[in-house]
Amino acid sequence: MTAGGMTTLWVAGAGIVAPGLPNWETAVTVLRAAAPWQSDAAVLPVAAMLPKNERRRASPTVKLALEIAHQAISASTYAATELATVFGSSSGDGDVLHAILDVVVSAEPRVSPTVFHNSVHNAAAGYVNIATGCRMPSISIGAFDGTVAATLFAASIQARRGPVLAGAYDAALPRPLCGIRAITVPFGAALVLTPERPRVPLAQLVFGISHDGAADTTLATATLRPLVDTNPAARTLPLLEAIARQTPARIAVSWEGGPSLAITVTPC
Repeated sequence: MTAGGMTTLWVAGAGIVAPGLPNWETAVTVLRAAAPWQSDAAVLPVAAMLPKNERRRASPTVKLALEIAHQAISASTYAATELATVFGSSSGDGDVLHAILDVVVSAEPRVSPTVFHNSVHNAAAGYVNIATGCRMPSISIGAFDGTVAATLFAASIQARRGPVLAGAYDAALPRPLCGIRAITVPFGAALVLTPERPRVPLAQLVFGISHDGAADTTLATATLRPLVDTNPAARTLPLLEAIARQTPARIAVSWEGGPSLAITVTPC
């Protein structure tokens, strides 16, 4: 539903993977301050939903995208084949980029077809759609530190037509890339957004644009601030926190140099 340039949507499912936050259920207890956050190495499950050939080629970035998608879809009442997808990654697949650069400067600069196949920015979205058999529209976004805002904005527009799976993720960058862009831990989060109220909604969201130039990145769960500082995809955390705590909130997500994306959260 749209009104006055704003879009009203419902959250039908959520997923998250990060150090100490392996799934939405665990994240809810931490975001509600019902349990302490204990940072650990984020373990990415084997991408069992992929066919064997694709599974062997799956990089950490692809596994991260697959897991948050699987969690969010499983928590919703929608089939994966019903969902359009919008995926955002600020830096793409760092492991694949590193492998390509490593080969290019070697004595035999021959990039393998598999590595080249995984180098495109929409590779992760492609793997998700292969795994689910989904043929709905898919958008892949890269907007540096504004990726979360751009992803959620694009998803809010797409969701006017029907349910959407929106995910933002960045795997940790390998050395020496992490010395240039300090993404040192993996983080990914996904939401299933729908224009119609689902059977068990997590929250109602109203999307708009804030022209005051300010972006509220306040995080009540202060112990999680290191995640925001070490991974741009973790800019989803203030929104996820409001959804988990079931409290009214107005979140402003920075778009890096432009107006912020404003999201009003109403608990269900």
